[in-house]
Amino acid sequence: MNVLCDRLLFPLPPINPGKTVAEWEARRCELLSQLIDIEYGGLPPKPQSIRVEQLQSDITDLSMKVYINETFNFMMKIFKPQKLCDGKKYPVILTGDACFRYCNSTVIENALSRGFLVAVFNRVEFAKDIEGEERCGGIYDMYPDVEFGAISAWAWGYSRAMDALETLSFVDTENVAITGHSRGGKAVLLAGALDERFAVVNPNDSGCCGGGCFRYRTEPRDGKRGNERLEEILSEFPYWFGPKLHEYVGRDHELPFDQHFLKAAVAPRKLLETNGRDDTWANPKGAYVTYEAAKEVYELYGVPENIAYRLREGGHAHTPADFDALFAFIEDVTSVTDGYTTTPF
Repeated sequence: MNVLCDRLLFPLPPINPGKTVAEWEARRCELLSQLIDIEYGGLPPKPQSIRVEQLQSDITDLSMKVYINETFNFMMKIFKPQKLCDGKKYPVILTGDACFRYCNSTVIENALSRGFLVAVFNRVEFAKDIEGEERCGGIYDMYPDVEFGAISAWAWGYSRAMDALETLSFVDTENVAITGHSRGGKAVLLAGALDERFAVVNPNDSGCCGGGCFRYRTEPRDGKRGNERLEEILSEFPYWFGPKLHEYVGRDHELPFDQHFLKAAVAPRKLLETNGRDDTWANPKGAYVTYEAAKEVYELYGVPENIAYRLREGGHAHTPADFDALFAFIEDVTSVTDGYTTTPF
């Protein structure tokens, strides 16, 4: 590591997990409460009702509409084999990034060939990603007086998609993996920390306020940008977050947490972080720092292999190779697919 260009400017706040799992679980609740309040502006409340309506089914996919409290609904599509085996329950790859279209036919074919189903919804149905229109429509109409930002709404959407999957007899609800890219990866990390029904959590290139690190700096060099800073993300996307986070612009090192708290909250479930080496804006080195710090909790549970970091060559994208790395991790948590390394340094 070139310490002149890349450095941890301030020590990370300690997790202080305690000496037992019970002590950690109490600490986990404390950390999440603080993090959700400051960074995300709280959460939407749990829904009063969920109803699933099947709209269309052909040989290879199933379309459904999911109703929440009978006042809001969203679409979800499940890609499946031509014939489902009687009585068999299938693991699922779930993504809310229909708006990005990275989960394309190549990815779906690879998933199906490995025995996974693929469920896709569009998280921006829950909260718009358009500056100036961010607090109207979606679920804001149901909860107009709550301060949660779009990332909370999108993460909440993953849980509502999980509610829908639980109604399907052919889904193995004990083996649902969630994945998302960039801002979608930020939502995935939050959803995975909050909802213990997700067996595998995979944020991809999630960057600042995702897998990155507030206290780690990568400076511009060799034609590449430095990492995104808190003041930059809040200037461009203020509606993603809660109002209290804005108070830390210029003093993010004073935040009582960093993103290793969120990663640790996924334990002991599986957490795979994937990044592109050239995606310096998303701070892959800072993400490695918070990954290393979160391992402390996985070690407490005795499952250090359940948290992993994978780095490929290339920039900001959710590639078929990233999905392949996720499939391989689910099947064998110790595997490293071709073209990937386990450290950015």
